[in-house]
Amino acid sequence: MPILNLMRYEPPITQLKRDGDMVRVLHDLRNSLLQIDGALPRDLKLHHVVTIIDRDKTRGYQHTLEVAMGVEGARVQNNIDLSQVAGLLTSYRTSSEGGCVSCSHQASAKPFPDEIVSYCELYETQEKVSYKTGFSPRTAQYAKKGCDDRKPIFRPLAELLGDL
Repeated sequence: MPILNLMRYEPPITQLKRDGDMVRVLHDLRNSLLQIDGALPRDLKLHHVVTIIDRDKTRGYQHTLEVAMGVEGARVQNNIDLSQVAGLLTSYRTSSEGGCVSCSHQASAKPFPDEIVSYCELYETQEKVSYKTGFSPRTAQYAKKGCDDRKPIFRPLAELLGDL
């Protein structure tokens, strides 16, 4: 039975403000994983780091290490919690690949203390919002895919990583 070493990766930032923040987090995670897992290739690409996050976000990144501890066959299993970086990745994807929610033209208002409504600042005003659904007609129509005038908050992840 291996010894379990439970760890948690804490990203260098807690909130994404620009595209470069996600790249910084991925570089930092890659360097941390390379320090722990010598079997990973030294030229590990950032899109592989994204694959690791997607694959291991719920169970954690696992790496078993044979250790000379005076006992033949002693093993230490490193289990790294990636939930914080997975949350940042989800947030990045939502702000780059979603519909209206990822558009810089989307606006929100709070007409009542317990209600938030969304509308397209480019074409509409808050008055067009249906208080039954919380969306204006335009945001209800383009909520999932976005319209032709959609201006994403961040560049799509594939495009961002393709530049590196």
